[in-house]
Amino acid sequence: MTDKCSCTVVPKRYLMVALVIIGVQVVLWQTISYTAYCVKWKDYFPYQQKEPFVYSHLVGLLLSLLPASLVSVDYGANRVFGSSLLTLSLLLEVAPLAIHLGIHGLAGAQFLNGAAEGFVLTSLHGVLADWTPVDERTTMFAILTSTTLLGGRCMFEAVGFEFVTSPVMFANAALGLAWFVLWYLLFFDDPCHNKSVTEEERLRITEGNSRTLSSSKAQRVPWSKILWSTPVHLVCLCVATGMAEQRLGKYNYLMYLGGGSSFPDLSSVLALAAVVMICGVASDLLREKGLVSTTGARRLTCTGGLLIHACATMLQGLEESRWIEHIAMAALGMFVVGIETSHVDMAPQYAPTLKALSATAFGVVLGAINVFIIADASSPTAHRLAHVFIPVVQVVAALLYMLYGSAQLQPWASLPQRPQEERDEHGDECDAQTKDCGDCAPKPQCSLRDVEETV
Repeated sequence: MTDKCSCTVVPKRYLMVALVIIGVQVVLWQTISYTAYCVKWKDYFPYQQKEPFVYSHLVGLLLSLLPASLVSVDYGANRVFGSSLLTLSLLLEVAPLAIHLGIHGLAGAQFLNGAAEGFVLTSLHGVLADWTPVDERTTMFAILTSTTLLGGRCMFEAVGFEFVTSPVMFANAALGLAWFVLWYLLFFDDPCHNKSVTEEERLRITEGNSRTLSSSKAQRVPWSKILWSTPVHLVCLCVATGMAEQRLGKYNYLMYLGGGSSFPDLSSVLALAAVVMICGVASDLLREKGLVSTTGARRLTCTGGLLIHACATMLQGLEESRWIEHIAMAALGMFVVGIETSHVDMAPQYAPTLKALSATAFGVVLGAINVFIIADASSPTAHRLAHVFIPVVQVVAALLYMLYGSAQLQPWASLPQRPQEERDEHGDECDAQTKDCGDCAPKPQCSLRDVEETV
């Protein structure tokens, strides 16, 4: 019996995270290539005809976030994540056909690309919620964030601005298709339905995770309670004001300081990746030792990182300095690792929904900045004012999160109790399956929570 209950040397969740890292890199590279291709060809059209193209990607992203979160909760985050990346790969394959449809074809291609990204973004949080134990969440998010930063910046170093060459585009598409095959074979299902996951690791993942992985019934999203939750409001406020995705590399709102080629310096990205890893490991370690609570760790990283980032951003607006940029990027890393993990801390079951709400808030702020600041390229004063106004809002958001923010499991996210008859029946099934197992872990249908409820 000992041989049957032995565990694999490398836990499946670590292999899953490695494949997720590769998948996120593929998404990043494909998005860069796809956007660069559309931007290149839209310059061949008169200025008056470019209006449909300008915000098509952002509109597609915003419109897809909430539907994507519902599909991820009902259908399964692993399946949505893999299918979305496959869609992005297929869109990149047919991207050259969009130019034959004119500016509206390019706008439509950007819209579809943004919509697929919305599904990837929301389902990713569901995947990490399904596969990550409570005491490893911050570390997993830190590893994913730091590798994404380094991978994106390394692509800039490797190919420069030659994203639209045929070899780069088709290599990205082929890599995405190969990735989907591996994902479909290995991790298309959650840990409960994945036959390659041992029961010991399954219990390690689900214990204290407030997940109903073995339930075949879709969980109804408590929209009224989520929309009236103060912790959810504060997370959305911090994400929107923190400009996390702006600084993480897609379109830096400080780009005007050095022209269109002023991407974050490699040393700044390295500093950010290092801080992300240190904060992630330290947060889990402090929580494991019992020195700080989950809420205390999130308040420390979110509030501290956002305050430092706000001060550095304001100084950057007054005087451009590479050292100030390093400080701003490093502080943002501290903020990102805390605020992204808090989505899963508050409601593991509904992590895609919370991410959809915060990303929607961020997208609205991003659109406003594009309209009122970046679009007015002839006015340096508008950019300078942005470096004063945005940090002030960041300070207010950081202080509010420090006072009222919470990363504890929310009452509306707790699992509903099952009827006593169902629990007794399930307990008898567990007893029948484990009576011959000795000291080994119970069978996949039984979890520690089931045993406790039966007792």
